[in-house]
Amino acid sequence: IDDDLAQGEASGVISVVNVPPVFLTRPILYVQPGQLYQYDAVAVDVVDSITWMLNERPVGMAVTDSGRVTWTAPQSQEPVQVHLVAMDDEDTTAQSWEIQVGFEDMDGDGAPDECERAAGLDPNDPGDGLQDADGDGASNRDECLRGQDPRVREGLQPPSVDTPVRGAVIGVAPVEFRVNNSPDLGVE
Repeated sequence: IDDDLAQGEASGVISVVNVPPVFLTRPILYVQPGQLYQYDAVAVDVVDSITWMLNERPVGMAVTDSGRVTWTAPQSQEPVQVHLVAMDDEDTTAQSWEIQVGFEDMDGDGAPDECERAAGLDPNDPGDGLQDADGDGASNRDECLRGQDPRVREGLQPPSVDTPVRGAVIGVAPVEFRVNNSPDLGVE
């Protein structure tokens, strides 16, 4: 390292290990009878491409190569179980959920009344379904349909590097990198 210029070179080997895909989205938990159910699943994998498969599903439900789950809900109001698998070349990860077919929605805004009442919204106000109570970019309706509290900001936040500090000169190897707010990929 050249101390006068505070610059230098280091070499080494970085080994990339396979980790299972990580889901970044939550499924929709409610659909009205006769309506199209659509969930655009998103999962990431550091290295590999992802293949999708439905292990458990109601008759007629399908998943595309891009992770879009579609199904037309029957007129019966029985809940259905779904098990979606995201696979890379070596590992899998899955989401399992129950879809409630049919729900009370007095104002017709698409948000289940039970969620609106629990969140302090008005089940008789059709305008509050499109609002965003927590400012996270998802409507109250969409958060209710995913079983989330529309008043609580949820989801992944972008990771940031704690160490090395930005602009720091690194003089010794190995270098320790510490990242906060990153998803747990199950790797030590």
